[in-house]
Amino acid sequence: MPYIRFVMDRAGKVLSSRLERSSGFPDLDREAVALPKRAQPLPKPPNDKPGDTIELVVPVEFSCGDLVK
Repeated sequence: MPYIRFVMDRAGKVLSSRLERSSGFPDLDREAVALPKRAQPLPKPPNDKPGDTIELVVPVEFSCGDLVK
Protein backbone atom coordinates (compact mmCIF):
# COMPACT_ATOMS: atom_id res chain seq x y z
CA MET A 1 0.00 0.00 0.00
CA PRO A 2 1.54 3.34 -1.00
CA TYR A 3 1.66 6.27 1.41
CA ILE A 4 1.62 9.80 0.06
CA ARG A 5 2.52 13.12 1.64
CA PHE A 6 0.63 16.14 0.40
CA VAL A 7 0.26 19.79 1.30
CA MET A 8 -2.98 21.69 0.90
CA ASP A 9 -3.98 25.27 1.55
CA ARG A 10 -6.93 26.42 3.65
CA ALA A 11 -9.17 26.53 0.57
CA GLY A 12 -8.60 22.83 -0.19
CA LYS A 13 -6.15 23.35 -3.07
CA VAL A 14 -3.40 20.73 -3.26
CA LEU A 15 -0.03 22.48 -3.43
CA SER A 16 2.21 19.41 -3.63
CA SER A 17 2.03 15.62 -3.50
CA ARG A 18 4.82 13.05 -3.29
CA LEU A 19 5.37 9.41 -2.51
CA GLU A 20 6.23 8.76 1.13
CA ARG A 21 6.38 4.94 0.99
CA SER A 22 6.22 2.77 -2.11
CA SER A 23 3.75 -0.02 -2.69
CA GLY A 24 6.38 -1.84 -4.73
CA PHE A 25 4.30 -1.30 -7.88
CA PRO A 26 5.36 1.80 -9.85
CA ASP A 27 1.98 2.21 -11.58
CA LEU A 28 0.12 2.23 -8.25
CA ASP A 29 2.66 4.64 -6.76
CA ARG A 30 2.18 7.08 -9.66
CA GLU A 31 -1.58 6.85 -9.37
CA ALA A 32 -1.46 7.46 -5.61
CA VAL A 33 0.64 10.61 -6.06
CA ALA A 34 -1.71 11.93 -8.78
CA LEU A 35 -4.87 11.25 -6.77
CA PRO A 36 -4.98 14.37 -4.54
CA LYS A 37 -4.67 16.78 -7.48
CA ARG A 38 -7.59 15.11 -9.27
CA ALA A 39 -9.70 15.13 -6.10
CA GLN A 40 -9.34 18.86 -5.46
CA PRO A 41 -10.74 20.97 -4.12
CA LEU A 42 -10.46 18.92 -0.95
CA PRO A 43 -12.65 19.69 2.06
CA LYS A 44 -11.40 22.72 3.96
CA PRO A 45 -9.42 21.87 7.11
CA PRO A 46 -11.06 22.57 10.48
CA ASN A 47 -10.67 26.07 11.87
CA ASP A 48 -8.91 24.72 14.97
CA LYS A 49 -5.94 23.59 12.84
CA PRO A 50 -3.51 26.55 12.65
CA GLY A 51 -1.40 27.62 9.68
CA ASP A 52 -1.82 28.63 6.06
CA THR A 53 -1.17 25.06 4.88
CA ILE A 54 -1.85 21.56 6.15
CA GLU A 55 0.54 18.66 5.52
CA LEU A 56 -0.81 15.11 5.66
CA VAL A 57 0.62 11.63 5.20
CA VAL A 58 -2.04 9.13 4.19
CA PRO A 59 -2.21 5.55 2.93
CA VAL A 60 -3.87 4.95 -0.43
CA GLU A 61 -5.58 1.60 -0.69
CA PHE A 62 -6.46 0.23 -4.12
CA SER A 63 -9.03 -2.46 -4.67
CA CYS A 64 -9.63 -4.30 -7.91
CA GLY A 65 -11.66 -7.19 -6.52
CA ASP A 66 -14.72 -6.13 -8.52
CA LEU A 67 -12.72 -6.37 -11.74
CA VAL A 68 -11.75 -10.02 -11.30
CA LYS A 69 -14.38 -12.52 -12.42
